[in-house]
Parts: sequence; C-alpha cells; structure tokens
Amino acid sequence: MTKDIKAQLNKSFDELNLQAKNVEYFEEYIKILLLWNKKINLISKKEENIVQNLIAPSLLFFKHFTLDNYNIIDLGSGSGIPAVVLKIYKPSLNITMVDANYKKTTFLQYICRKLNLDCKIINNTFEAINKNIMQYNITTTRGVNIDTKLLGIIKQNIQSRWLVYFTSPNIHLPLNIQKELRLSLTAMKIYNLL
Repeated sequence: MTKDIKAQLNKSFDELNLQAKNVEYFEEYIKILLLWNKKINLISKKEENIVQNLIAPSLLFFKHFTLDNYNIIDLGSGSGIPAVVLKIYKPSLNITMVDANYKKTTFLQYICRKLNLDCKIINNTFEAINKNIMQYNITTTRGVNIDTKLLGIIKQNIQSRWLVYFTSPNIHLPLNIQKELRLSLTAMKIYNLL
C-alpha cells in the first residue's frame, strides 16, 4: 500500500507540474486519515482514490498562490483537506483550521502534532467567528455549503482577500471569480472578495 500511495503522489505532482516534496508526510497523513476514518466520518467510506480525488485537487492551490507566508483560514476543516495538505506541502504557511465537531478537531490536533505541523485549530461554529474580526489573506473551504449567512461572515468578519472554494464544477457563488482550475471531479474556484 505504501509504495502505491507514494507512486500515486509522485504521479500527481508530475501531472500538476509541482515539485514533489514531503511525500513521506503525505503518506503518513493518508495512513492516519484512513485509520481514524474507521471510527469517525472524516471522508466518504466509498472514497477509493484519496490521492487523486482529495490530495491532488488541494495541491491545485499552488498553481495560483506561490508566496511562502500567506495567512490562511480553513472553514469546516474536518479531515484536514485542504488545510493539512497545504501545510504539509508548504510548512511556512500560517494556517488556522475551524470546525465545530469536537472529534474532527481532535483528529486535526493529533495529525498536526504527529506531523509536527504548526497550525491553529479552533473548535467552534462559523457563527462564533462572527464575534471576532480576523484578518487572513485567504479563506479556504471544501465540502461546505456556502449560504448567504456564511458568505457574510467570510466577507465581513474574516476579511480575507480571496475565497478558495474546492467544490464541484457546477456550483457557483454570486462573487467575482478570478480563476477556476479543475482536476478530476473537483474545481478550485478563486473568488476575489475585495
């Protein structure tokens, strides 16, 4: 299994034209993710290709954002996709993960500790973010339904310049889209919030 994951990772890096790095961390992350997924619902039990369908689409981020020191907040972090993936690939990123589910934030704390990833993890609802104005360069999210209320929180209280939304290609937000990249069945949509 390990050789297979490593081969899949290297193939994905080649396909994305990104330098393959921290492959061992990605392998460990996937191994732990699958182990924890037996107890708590982090990803679909039917997911057959984690690298191609979850890891590689998250790495699309680096096809557009190239600086080392972005401040990123990830909403609905759950399994750590894309936040943990981004941090593994570029450890210099400043990442905050938010999830309301205690078991999922426990997983995030464990994986960050195990892989020595310095991330801030908040176990709270998006509405709680509403009480604190935070400034980030980028807000990321995957698998979260962005309704009018959440969009308001993102625009007013998080105050980030971009929203990077990992979703299906047919979902669109009423925002100014700057760029859309696709891989497999996932689209990474970059919205300009300014």
